[in-house]
Amino acid sequence: MVTQKLKENAQPLDEMVAQTYHRGSVVGRNIPVLDQYFRKQGNTNGIALLRWVSDKIQEKYGGNFRGSFVLNVGTSVKGEKLAKPEEGRRYETICDAASVSGQELRRVAYPVTLTLYNSRAREVAAGFTLDSRAQYEGMIGEKQLGSALVFVPLLNDKDMRKKLRKLPVADVRARAKKAQHSFEEILKMPEQFAEVARRNNVDPALLNNPELLKEGPHLAKQYWSALVWAFQTKSKNDMNWMAGEAKAHKLPMDVHRAYMTLRTLPHLMTREQYVLLGAYRLQAKREHRKGVAGNVPAELLWLANSGKADRAREMYGNTIDLAVTHVPAKFYTGDVPQQEMTVGKKLNDPYWTMADLEGVLRKFPLTEFRRKWNTELAKDAFKDANRFGRMVDYLATVRRSDAHNLKQSSGDLEKTRLGDHYEFVSCMLDHIKDPKTKRFSYERLIYGTPIDQAHDDFYRFLSVAQKMKKFADPDRFQKRPGHDYFAN
Repeated sequence: MVTQKLKENAQPLDEMVAQTYHRGSVVGRNIPVLDQYFRKQGNTNGIALLRWVSDKIQEKYGGNFRGSFVLNVGTSVKGEKLAKPEEGRRYETICDAASVSGQELRRVAYPVTLTLYNSRAREVAAGFTLDSRAQYEGMIGEKQLGSALVFVPLLNDKDMRKKLRKLPVADVRARAKKAQHSFEEILKMPEQFAEVARRNNVDPALLNNPELLKEGPHLAKQYWSALVWAFQTKSKNDMNWMAGEAKAHKLPMDVHRAYMTLRTLPHLMTREQYVLLGAYRLQAKREHRKGVAGNVPAELLWLANSGKADRAREMYGNTIDLAVTHVPAKFYTGDVPQQEMTVGKKLNDPYWTMADLEGVLRKFPLTEFRRKWNTELAKDAFKDANRFGRMVDYLATVRRSDAHNLKQSSGDLEKTRLGDHYEFVSCMLDHIKDPKTKRFSYERLIYGTPIDQAHDDFYRFLSVAQKMKKFADPDRFQKRPGHDYFAN
């Protein structure tokens, strides 16, 4: 980190601290401790931060400050390049103040004030003085923002010295155990959700992990579809995404502070801060629609618009008006920019957040209807679960034989019994296999098949099973019209 240069008449920090703070006050004791902490790290920006705070307090009180203070940070202000910069000197501006440097400077600053509590509250503009290259009254640069959000509030904490030290391993384990117990008490997972979790390839034992609190306050409210989705997410890039949001100045200040605490002093992270980060991720992280919403958009569009969905619409009962305004679910309670659009337009939007999915499902519930609709179709096609099970077992045997033939013939489908149906049958079998028990499940067929595909898939599966079984029947040339090869 670049060493900060003091002005010729600048007061040394230790002298400034001695004159500014009452040594018996919490802040007066903490400032020298934090100064030493920054010096051991070689963090000159941190040292300059302490000088900045002390300068603001001196400016308002003179000295002998006994109180505390609150850091207030406003929305980021972006600068603009000068149309005709002075060669080698002025490069850009923020709020009409030119930055004097030959380098490409930061073009974002944040309006900052300190609310000082010393017998009565006073507010002072926290002028930016951390870097001699930029002089913006009431502003602080983006590189100093993270440190300010984490360390300035910590100066008011009487246990700051202890908190700056990393927790011993035993304390970390004790805290994790306490957090896990707290999580179990909050969640009180009902058995019906455990079943939903198992269906979605989620091991319910994982629900005892206190890290789940990162997934947001919806846990306590039992928004189970959101929780299942969170478990299904394999991505390990959440922190990289958060870092990108911070760099792009998109994080709200409470989220930014939690993120910076996780980066700089992770052992001080509270459960509430983990919840905050998780809630914001669910609210604001936009990903490709298929990864977030699966088949939900296609199912709703089919249910609302398809000429083949008249029976389904009648069974659904409720009006499906996709022209209504899309309202994402609220996981993060702060302000997040939202796209103004109808549900119909959202269904065609290539990027979704978890809040988008949850908002759509709350307005147009599909889970129970999918089960109801698919149960009716499966009853028409397969009669009952036992008959379907016999079809599955038979086609699974055919598929295993065909898989061996494919390997021997370098993927030539003409060498298989299933032929062009091979991929379809394989996908269906994989879809209905329980990953935990490794057994085929009629339930997975019912609750997992998209409603817009169920009719065609069920009857195609039935047709292929009958066809394969008939070909294997030595008496297939006898006249037995409508013979059921899978009856008891």
